Amino acid sequence: MNFTAYLSMGSNTGDRHNYLIRARDRISEFARIERKSLIYKTEAWGEENQPEFLNQVIKVSTDLSPDNLLKRLQEIEQILGKKERYRWGPREIDIDILFYDEIVMKKHHLQIPHLEIQNRKFILRPMAEIAADHMHPVLKKSISDLLGTCTDQLKVSPL
Repeated sequence: MNFTAYLSMGSNTGDRHNYLIRARDRISEFARIERKSLIYKTEAWGEENQPEFLNQVIKVSTDLSPDNLLKRLQEIEQILGKKERYRWGPREIDIDILFYDEIVMKKHHLQIPHLEIQNRKFILRPMAEIAADHMHPVLKKSISDLLGTCTDQLKVSPL
């Protein structure tokens, strides 16, 4: 059985664009990429004194469970050289599960939907490009509506 998941990818160190491409290539080994947003240049969220991020949202179809999907995404981050730093610090690659079908899940290591979607324009803007009508299963609002009410003032612009 296939499930639909939305993933957010970001990078702000090294060859940012290449990290996103390599992450997508690795993801395509175990999930079918249905749609992908443009790549967006975004100011760093939470920690101002660092390079701008490149961010992208992709829609995938997978037969992996949420836990197994997370495990595979973390393996990709490790393979691509993600270094553990401080919270909101620089990242070679960061891959987050935003949504997984209509599942609402809260575990110590995984929360779906991602808790900060509604507060982060760097997620909402690219996701609105590929799934504006997708409904947040907890907030009961579309991505387009969430983007319209988001108070995040950081710049998010397509490359």
